[in-house]
Amino acid sequence: MKQKSIIQPCVIVGDSSNLYEIWINAGDGAASGVFAPVEDKVFAPVPYRGDISRVKEYLASEEGIKGGYVFWGAPSSGEMEAVRGICNQKGIVFVEAPSLSDCLWRWTWVDVSGPGPVFKVKDLTYDHAFFRICKRLVDILVSLAFLGLVYWWLYAIVAFIIHRQSPGPVIFRQKRSGRDNVVFYCLKFRSMEADNKNEEVQAVKDDERVFPFGRFMRVSGVDELPQFINVLKGEMSIIGPRAHMVYHTDYYSKLVPHYKLRLYMKQGITGWAQVNGWRGETREVRLMEGRVIKDIEYIENWNLRKDLSIILKSIRGLLFKHDRMAY
Repeated sequence: MKQKSIIQPCVIVGDSSNLYEIWINAGDGAASGVFAPVEDKVFAPVPYRGDISRVKEYLASEEGIKGGYVFWGAPSSGEMEAVRGICNQKGIVFVEAPSLSDCLWRWTWVDVSGPGPVFKVKDLTYDHAFFRICKRLVDILVSLAFLGLVYWWLYAIVAFIIHRQSPGPVIFRQKRSGRDNVVFYCLKFRSMEADNKNEEVQAVKDDERVFPFGRFMRVSGVDELPQFINVLKGEMSIIGPRAHMVYHTDYYSKLVPHYKLRLYMKQGITGWAQVNGWRGETREVRLMEGRVIKDIEYIENWNLRKDLSIILKSIRGLLFKHDRMAY
C-alpha cells in the first residue's frame, strides 16, 4: 500500500535534478503545476504552466494552491524573493531545492571512503587521451564523408539560390569562441543581407536582415553545414557546446556562473543544450544560464554513446520540428 504523501499540494518551479525526486515522492496528483524555462516531459502528466515569471500570477489566482508547498529549484533571483513573500502571505511553505551540483563547484564529487566526506575534483572522461582521440577520429571520418559525398553538390545548389535572392558571398565567417577561449572563424552559409551593418547582433525571430531562403536555411539547419570544414580543421567537433560570438562570451561570462567551463571542450555543430530545447534568442540572462547548465552537464557526462544519442535527437528535431531557429 502506497504511503500517503505529506507533500500535498505543491507547485514545482525550475528544473534542478532534486525537483524530480520531490515529484516522485510527492505522490500522484500532488503537484498542480510545473513552472520552468521550457517544458520538460520528465514531469508529465503534471501541467506545464509557463516560465518562472508566471509563478506569482498563478499563486495569486483562484486556481493557485491553498496551503501546501512551493519547491523552488530555479536559480536564485529577485523573483524568488517575490514568490517567497507571496507564500508567506498565503501560508504556503516555500522550500528551496537546488541540486547539490548547483551549490558546489561543478566538477566535484564526494568521497566517503576516508574518515569523513571530502570533495574531490571529478574525473572527466574527456580528460583521458584515448577517449579524446576516439572523438577526434569520429569527427574526421564523418566530416570527410559528408564533405566528399554531400557538401560539394549541396554547396552549388545553395550558392545558386543565395546569389538569386541576395547578391554577395556564399559563406559567412564570424569570430567565435572555441575550446580554451581560442578565437576561430566559424563558417556558415550566409542567411542575412550582405550589406547588414549589425553582424555582431544576435538574430531574432522574423529578423528583417534574413532573406527568404536564409530563413529556410536557419529553420532547417542547412546554414550550419559549412562548419564540417571547421570540424575537419580541428576547430570544432560535431557534438559539443555551441560556439558563441566572442562578444557574447565576454558579456555572459560576467553574468553567468561558471560560463567559461563550457569552453573546456571543442564547440559543436549541435549539442546537448540544443536537443533539450535550449536554442534561439537569449533575451534574458536566465535563458543563457539554462543553456550553460546543459553544456556543462554534457561535459561532465560525455561519452561516445551520448554523442550518438544527440545526433539522433538532432535529426529527429530537424524532421519533425519546423519552428527551429539557430542563432
